[in-house]
Amino acid sequence: MCIRDRLYADHTNPMVQALMEMMYNTDRVLIIIQQNGGNDGLNTIFPLDQYDNLKAARSNMLMPATSILKLTDKTGIHPAMEGVYNLFKDGKAGVVQSVGYPSFNYSHFRATDIWLTGSDADEYLDSGWAGRYLNYEYPNYPVGFPNTTMPDPLAIRVGESVGLGLQMMGVNTVSYTHLSNDEKGRKTVLDIVQPKINERVYPIGRLDRMTTGLLILTNDGELAKTLSHPSSEVRKVYSAVLNKALGLTDLDKIAKGVELEDGKANIDGISYIDGAPKNEIGITLHSGKNRIVRRIFESLGYDVVKLDRVSFAGLTKKDLPRGHFRHLTEKEVTLLKHFGNRKKK
Repeated sequence: MCIRDRLYADHTNPMVQALMEMMYNTDRVLIIIQQNGGNDGLNTIFPLDQYDNLKAARSNMLMPATSILKLTDKTGIHPAMEGVYNLFKDGKAGVVQSVGYPSFNYSHFRATDIWLTGSDADEYLDSGWAGRYLNYEYPNYPVGFPNTTMPDPLAIRVGESVGLGLQMMGVNTVSYTHLSNDEKGRKTVLDIVQPKINERVYPIGRLDRMTTGLLILTNDGELAKTLSHPSSEVRKVYSAVLNKALGLTDLDKIAKGVELEDGKANIDGISYIDGAPKNEIGITLHSGKNRIVRRIFESLGYDVVKLDRVSFAGLTKKDLPRGHFRHLTEKEVTLLKHFGNRKKK
């Protein structure tokens, strides 16, 4: 069904009313900003009515209350988002915060799915509310599009690959670009894996476009959150190919830790690869910082030509061809969960 049928259930909601008005002829454009981060990392939206509780749990990273831009008595926004703050005050922006559901298991993924699909808490949909609306207005898309009536994309997504919110029964109703500025629009690992399995899964951590290797996907939101967080100190092993041979002196510097712009980069081990040229290096570390391996070598004047992750949390990609995936064994799942539980202690 189109979004109109679902929205009537809560037609008194101001945001729902605004969305319904946009179903008719208008030159207005709806922009949805989905924020990364949360109370375990970067705060973007603050629950002011729960600030004291949040401070008790996250005092080491919580922004002082005096620095927060107040939207309402209950909600504030990060001062770096002053532009959104001004739009809110002008009545041109709204905030959707904290989607809860019965038997809450702290999975941000499930909460996000509920918001993107407009589903009830006990149902699972494979279409988003925006995708259903666009399908209602422009049936049969993408067959016959673009055309003289609609020469432009129905929607544009900037950031990750097309999310569930802009899908209609598996059909993307949107053009998208990656934040990595990949003008070729190449597929992500989720685009490859998701159509072949029955459950929606999410990556534990991430690999950039220029890095190959092992990536773990799971439908366990709590496990993904635990193992992805930098504080979990999950051990990862990489094989790096440099643009030139790594000098022994520089290898020793890396082993002892090099200073980067965001602090000292400590590693667990580094060595030349047996039988390989001196520009092929094995490095083990548990840091979760962005592009950490590349930045370590770049700090000493080396470029990383190839980077491959060969191990993550004790799991390896042995006998798994590039571009393929397999299900973890029961033993491997147990080991991952044990690892996650151990990190919580």
